[in-house]
Amino acid sequence: METNGEDVAAILESVKCSMGPEPVELLLEAGETTPVELRSWPSERMFQYLRCRLRFTQLELAQKAGLTQSQVSRVESGADCLLSTWTKVYAAMGFELHLLPTSAMGLEELEKRAEMGRPQGHWLRQRARPRRLWLNGRMVSTAEWKAERSEDRGLGG
Repeated sequence: METNGEDVAAILESVKCSMGPEPVELLLEAGETTPVELRSWPSERMFQYLRCRLRFTQLELAQKAGLTQSQVSRVESGADCLLSTWTKVYAAMGFELHLLPTSAMGLEELEKRAEMGRPQGHWLRQRARPRRLWLNGRMVSTAEWKAERSEDRGLGG
C-alpha cells in the first residue's frame, strides 16, 4: 500500500495531536537534560551497574526475568540482543525501559538533514519484495530465469 504525502501529513498531525506537544522536540529536550555522565555510559555498562547495585547474580536475574543466564550475560557483554530481552531484564529489576534517541542537533537541523538528497517521496513507497523465480523445481536468479526464457523462445542466451 502506497502512502502519498498528504496521507503522511495527516498521520503525523493525528499522532502529534494525540501525544500533545511535539514528540521530537520533547525527545531532544529530554536528551539535553540527561546528565553527560549517564549519556557517556554504554547500555551494557549501565545494565551491569544496576544489576550489581541491586545485588542480583546473572542467574537470579535470569530466573526472575524468565530468561537463561546466557541471555543475561549477552545483554551485559553488549552482544546483539532482542529489545524484548532488554525489557524483561529491566522489568525483573523493577525498572521500565524507555528508548530515548538523543541528538546534539535541533529539530530544524534534523529535518533539514533528512531532506538533503532525498528523492521526492522515496520514503512513502514500500520496498518491493524480490521476486522468487522457480525453474524446474528450484529457485533461480532473475538472470538465470531470463536466460532460460530467451532460450525457450529461440532467442539464444
